[in-house]
Amino acid sequence: GSGKTTFGIVASLYVASKGGKVLMVFPTSTLAYQVYKKALSYRDAVNSGVRVVTYNGLLSDKDKEESLKAIKSGDFDVLIVTNAFLPKGMELLGRFRFNLIFVDDVDSVMKASSRNIERLLLLLGVPGEAIDKALEVAKARDQREREAKLSELRRMLEGRVIGSLVVSGMLTRVRRTARAALFREILGFDVGGRAEGLRNIVDLYIKPGGDVRRIILEVVRRLGDGGIIYVPTDMGREFAEELAKYLADNGVNVGLYLKPKRKLLEGFEEGSIPVLIGLATSRSALVRGIDLPHRIRYVVFAGVPKMRFRLSMEEFNPGRYIMLLSSLRVIAPNEYKLRIDKAVAGLRNIMTMSQDRINQLIKALESGEQLQGFDKYASEVISNAVKLAQELLNRDEVKEAMGKSIVNIQRVGNEIYVILPDSPAYIQGTGRASRMFLGGITHGLSVLIVDNEAVFNSLSRDLKYRLVDFQFIKYEDFNIDELLKTINEERELIRQIMSGNVPPSIRQIDPLKSTLIIVESPTKARTIANFFGKPSVRVLGNLMVYEVTSGNLLLNIVATKGHVFELATEQFTQSTGRDVEYVARYVSSSVKDYYSVLKVDGNFIPIYSTIKRCPTCGRTFTDEVTTCPFDNTPLVSSESIVNLLRDLATEVDLVLIGTDPDSEGEKIAWDVYNMLRPFVQDIRRIEFHEVTKRAIMNALANPRGVSGSMVKAQLVRRIEDRWIGFGLSSYLQRAFNDRNMSAGRVQTPVLKWIIDRYIEYRRNRVIRLTVRKRLSDGRFIDVSFDRATNGDETAKVRHDLRDVAKNKGELRLVINKLSESEEEVNPPPPFTTDSMLTEATTRLRVGTEEVMRLAQDLFEMGLITYHRTDSTRVSAVGINVAKDYITNRFGEGMFTAREWGAGEEGAHECIRPTRPIDAEELRSLIDSGVLKLKLTNRHIMLYDLIFRRFIASQMPSGVVRRIKVEVRLMRNGDVLSTKSDEFVTGIVKEGFLAIYPTIRITQFPGSSMELPITDEDEVTVKTVHTTYPYREGDIVAEMKRRGIGRPSTYAKIIETLKRRGYVKAVGATKVLIPTKRGVLTYVCLSSDRELAKLYLSTRRNKAQEDAEFNNLINQCGVNFKCLISEDRTRMVEKRMDNVENGDEDYLTVLHELFNEAIKYGIMPQGQ
Repeated sequence: GSGKTTFGIVASLYVASKGGKVLMVFPTSTLAYQVYKKALSYRDAVNSGVRVVTYNGLLSDKDKEESLKAIKSGDFDVLIVTNAFLPKGMELLGRFRFNLIFVDDVDSVMKASSRNIERLLLLLGVPGEAIDKALEVAKARDQREREAKLSELRRMLEGRVIGSLVVSGMLTRVRRTARAALFREILGFDVGGRAEGLRNIVDLYIKPGGDVRRIILEVVRRLGDGGIIYVPTDMGREFAEELAKYLADNGVNVGLYLKPKRKLLEGFEEGSIPVLIGLATSRSALVRGIDLPHRIRYVVFAGVPKMRFRLSMEEFNPGRYIMLLSSLRVIAPNEYKLRIDKAVAGLRNIMTMSQDRINQLIKALESGEQLQGFDKYASEVISNAVKLAQELLNRDEVKEAMGKSIVNIQRVGNEIYVILPDSPAYIQGTGRASRMFLGGITHGLSVLIVDNEAVFNSLSRDLKYRLVDFQFIKYEDFNIDELLKTINEERELIRQIMSGNVPPSIRQIDPLKSTLIIVESPTKARTIANFFGKPSVRVLGNLMVYEVTSGNLLLNIVATKGHVFELATEQFTQSTGRDVEYVARYVSSSVKDYYSVLKVDGNFIPIYSTIKRCPTCGRTFTDEVTTCPFDNTPLVSSESIVNLLRDLATEVDLVLIGTDPDSEGEKIAWDVYNMLRPFVQDIRRIEFHEVTKRAIMNALANPRGVSGSMVKAQLVRRIEDRWIGFGLSSYLQRAFNDRNMSAGRVQTPVLKWIIDRYIEYRRNRVIRLTVRKRLSDGRFIDVSFDRATNGDETAKVRHDLRDVAKNKGELRLVINKLSESEEEVNPPPPFTTDSMLTEATTRLRVGTEEVMRLAQDLFEMGLITYHRTDSTRVSAVGINVAKDYITNRFGEGMFTAREWGAGEEGAHECIRPTRPIDAEELRSLIDSGVLKLKLTNRHIMLYDLIFRRFIASQMPSGVVRRIKVEVRLMRNGDVLSTKSDEFVTGIVKEGFLAIYPTIRITQFPGSSMELPITDEDEVTVKTVHTTYPYREGDIVAEMKRRGIGRPSTYAKIIETLKRRGYVKAVGATKVLIPTKRGVLTYVCLSSDRELAKLYLSTRRNKAQEDAEFNNLINQCGVNFKCLISEDRTRMVEKRMDNVENGDEDYLTVLHELFNEAIKYGIMPQGQ
């Protein structure tokens, strides 16, 4: 309903009027005939002499004969045919070269035969040898081989006149063969799909209490004409015929449209037939092959649309079993999950096999034939999938949990039938009643009769995943009359528009404003595009442009792939010199360059350059270089992206910049705004904190300008980092004669924390005696006693405790229970960036940079909200997400709404899931193809952590049982040591602990007792540390607590310290240990002799290293402690916040920072 068919007709008539030949291809005879009639009416309306001919199954034999005669003689300008005619009529069609080919539902053309793609290209004038070469390009795996073959292909096509191709796609999935890539290699685009998600339907349901036919009769009488009734396939043709007779007997004139019938279609369109009846399947002509927006007002489903198949070899289909096993995974016992994953992976590998080939393999299996190669593998996949499904469905725990899955089963004798909701059929079928027109998207009504409640619940759940804010409403609870009034007004308006009588109010509407949406990430661009259907893709250089429609906007979505400009580097003297010369000549003679920031008459002008990226190693450069200095790979410059974006901007009415909602994203938006401003007038900023359709639609409706204060704050941050970073780094590089040395405003104070904690770790130790006592019921209790020592006493204390351990038979543990109480435990707030990094690095055992990369992916795929945030605030949308999940999983009593973040300002909120889908269900939806995402196990693990933490934050507090005890270690009646401790021994009320267990349960005796130590008990003595080095997550928490760094920089700071070799991340828990290089760096900058002395006290080779440190301090001689102090860093962060909030002028702040840098001598001599 996006107007593509109308466009196709008008474009075809236009090309034909200029002397060109046009071919239009449609999936069904019904559509082909409808378009033929429309084309004739359009032609006659403008008194054109264009010859329009059609050949389709609705024609009489005589009409078909006349059409073939016209085609053979070339007596046509516009030829309208079906997919079936393409291979059969290729000999006739091949006589002509078409200036325009319009293909509706190109997927069905490709599905019928992948060679149809070649046929279309040949008819457009592409030579056969060029098609063969394009196939070689598509199959090439090596990038250099591909580029060489692509150059040959371009030479073949150079200078050739090739016709135009216009295609649209459908909701169905087709096999992607090498031929499917021909469109991309020759014409530069990928096939897209229809915007099935663009619907304005009210979805109602009725739970019948009697005869379904009578209920349908009552609904039809109330709703009137212009309706379609869909009969589920399990009810069959017999019920459809029976229903048609029942309605006719009760005075309703219906048409039974089980196969295309010209007279029925004409009667329905003219109004003599008020209602049509067809089957509820994607293959039905009424579901996908009828487009009458002025006539169709509502649809009725006589039952839930469903897919039903027998669990057996005879009815095997890989796609069905992928959906079945993926859905069962949610409720399967843990020991089956890996088997299911392997089975699904195998099924995906055989998805490209035709059903005929699969049937041949099944026959070979049943006959015992020995298979070889891929056939043997495929047969094993099929056999294992069927056996696994049968095994699962026969397990009692799976049967009991079936309500939590979309799978339903039916047992008939010894046979098992699987029933799955047919969501695509429902979406496509209801879409007939909601189409696009000049006034927007028409309202429509759907009424579903619930014949199977379990499948209905599954359909409802599945549609919520596919469509934003989908909801079934009870028929009797909805005001239908009000909706029917709107529907009728819209249909009358459409009829007026179709007759050419367009009302003035509609004439003023811009029907489809072309819009360019620019984001940073290709993943984000693809995710946004998929909200509006399967996008078409244009390939422009190294950019992918996704094309979709939102209803009133034609969206072209593209990614900048990050920043497009960056401050020039110190080595960028050639370009900087040109800029200085330009400013000196035309602006002012007083110009000085401070690390690519020009000081001009009291103002500061930063010099930015395009960014060059190495596609091999990922490094970026701003120097005037064309190849990577590390591996000689040609660099990809952002200049090419700038030029392509400018070309795109000239095609559109409006540019919307949707970069991330922080100062970095605002700076990218500012750069994009400036580089496009000469090419398009209307440029705006859109902001969204989650990549969901709801958030995107809200952002499209509420664009704003680029925030100048946020850009200024980012400029202050970037320039200050350049001055401090380059100034101190240059100093270090001279001191160490090493170009890889660096320092920074935040990284250097953080390095000091890591050094201080490491010194504490090495100096603070105790000797610990641990008693592990086995109780009579087999449980163990562990009690430890620490003895602090200084250097002189260490050996004696260790000797005495080892003697105690050696004579453990003399020991007794005396446990005195002091108190026992029940204690309420509150859930933690949802994650902010720092708390997510702190916990995820520990749970996932990866570094902070990896966690942020995973979170970035989850955000761009639309699974979580923005992950760079200091806020714990939960929006109303977030509360509803939690409510939906908790009430379905645990019951309403387990939901406790909390907004958190009281008093926080701004639009940011916590890190949370965007939908009520837990990790298990997410995996199932991906495996079954409902969500088309590529996630690793680590993605799933991080999502699971975020999901559980958020859901826990909206659940009641837990209650635990806590005991306090005094434990004495006795030896021959003497008290060796006494300690008090407390333990949680049980959970009284789970609350949030049901999903997010944060309490460790200790199996400790609940009463006072005296326990002798026997030979089977363990008593050990070892030296342990009382302080441990920071882990990566600990450093993030410390940065948040001390107020330095930002959510967007936490991980980068740690990664920089590791990359420079200043610290090492050791072990699975990523403990950060300072290297000697790191300590030398900090000592050089701070001249901190006391720190050097403390660090050396932990080293073995003290004498030699002491001389090295003293020589370094004497050599450096300059103390930059004030510049690298924690207090100064915190102050600078505060000033930047003031600039962002509009409380300080950014130039004033820059002047102060500049003067400070001059004072400490870290600025270069101005040019």
